[in-house]
Amino acid sequence: MSIFAPIYQGVEDLFGWYNSDYGLIFDYLYDNGGYDKFGWTMVLVPMVIVALFYFVLKYPYAKKWHWGLMILISSVVVFGLTMNFANIELLSPQNDELMEALSNQESGYQDFAETLPFKYSMLNSVLSIIVGFLASLAAKPFSKCQMHLPF
Repeated sequence: MSIFAPIYQGVEDLFGWYNSDYGLIFDYLYDNGGYDKFGWTMVLVPMVIVALFYFVLKYPYAKKWHWGLMILISSVVVFGLTMNFANIELLSPQNDELMEALSNQESGYQDFAETLPFKYSMLNSVLSIIVGFLASLAAKPFSKCQMHLPF
């Protein structure tokens, strides 16, 4: 059972990414745990970076721009990791049927699959900003040095 699949499938429907003509791609993401890899990346990276910022960084004069930079760094790391995972999952799958469809130029699978990693990366990047903000609010009361950030 995939924890994050309903979120990503909902977004695919909302933004029109899902195309039943290329159902093998989405079935493969679901069956192979691709959605969970994207989701855990989107959640864990910001939480780890927020924890480092609030509990390891001992610079008591941190400003809002330090906090913003931390959120931005988290978002960029999530973008890169998601792009990597999506390229691995979608462009070099371990599924013979999908690999055959991707290698058939007339099917259009390759062209369609190449558009998805950037979309998933942008989505995860934006969602990681939200997760980072919420994690900041949760960590703020327990921090000894950064209790004044984000506001």
